[in-house]
Amino acid sequence: MSTLQLYSGKDEINDRNVIPEPTEGLGLKAQNRYLKAKVRVLLEENQKLNSQMTHQNDEIVRMKSRMQELEEERNRLHRVTSAHSSQLEKMKKSLGETRVHCNELETEKTNYKKMLIEASKCLQITEDEFLKALDW
Repeated sequence: MSTLQLYSGKDEINDRNVIPEPTEGLGLKAQNRYLKAKVRVLLEENQKLNSQMTHQNDEIVRMKSRMQELEEERNRLHRVTSAHSSQLEKMKKSLGETRVHCNELETEKTNYKKMLIEASKCLQITEDEFLKALDW
């Protein structure tokens, strides 16, 4: 069966009833004006919807661009953070080594002070013995 055979007279009448019932009593010219006005309104709505769609598409493009910029910024910050973390670990290691060296130097300083005190005592004893020997 072809499409033409399926198209019965009843369907044809229903398809012609695109005009609301209150306007059916109008003449052909009035119905024509009504349909033209309806087409104008539909075209305006279509134009508004197309404009909105274009605006939304532009907004999507802007947001995708912004998202890409933010992703690049996030990656850059991640690299910077990684570099800073690496530097921080090196500094912590260096600080630990410096503390150990500082403690070693403090211990050495304490030992030198003890040696100085001992040497001072020995010198004092030697000086006292020398003076006693001179007084003899």
